[in-house]
Amino acid sequence: MAINDQIRPLYGELIGYMAQAPNAPYMRDSGLWEHFHGLIDQLNKITANDFSRFRLSIHPDGDSPYVRGNEYRSNLNGLIMNLYSTYFSSENPPFSGSPQTVVNQTQSQNQEVSITMIMEFQSLIDKQLYGNQSLSKEQKTFLEIIKENLPSVKTAVDLVSTIISVAKTLGMNIDQVKNSFGV
Repeated sequence: MAINDQIRPLYGELIGYMAQAPNAPYMRDSGLWEHFHGLIDQLNKITANDFSRFRLSIHPDGDSPYVRGNEYRSNLNGLIMNLYSTYFSSENPPFSGSPQTVVNQTQSQNQEVSITMIMEFQSLIDKQLYGNQSLSKEQKTFLEIIKENLPSVKTAVDLVSTIISVAKTLGMNIDQVKNSFGV
């Protein structure tokens, strides 16, 4: 698989996070920066480049460490623009008002829909993981495993298959799976 194809889901995910980045002076949700740092680690591994300069400075503050909101938005934007200029410069720039995911004309419309669906699914998982405090440890593990597998998911069938496989491995029933997604 071409490196651009491996990076594209992470690139799209970062663009989505930038669009939803909180406009607050401080952010105390450690899940936010831990996830961001995890994406940087994935990019380092895939590209064999070092994107560590985009990591955030975590400031201790008793039981509630924080990162500065402007640093998060700045580093997130810098990483997106670095990826754009290095890997996707022949496409429309992000945040230009054009579609965020450019699909080659030779790809089918189904692939475009699948990419959008997977990005929306990623957003749903993040919402549950970082916004739903009532999730059990098993549900969090389930969602984290699904999330880790999303970059390899190419179609809706792959997504459903991944969900079923992970649920079966963890011994979850359909109600537990539905509850994990907040349904």
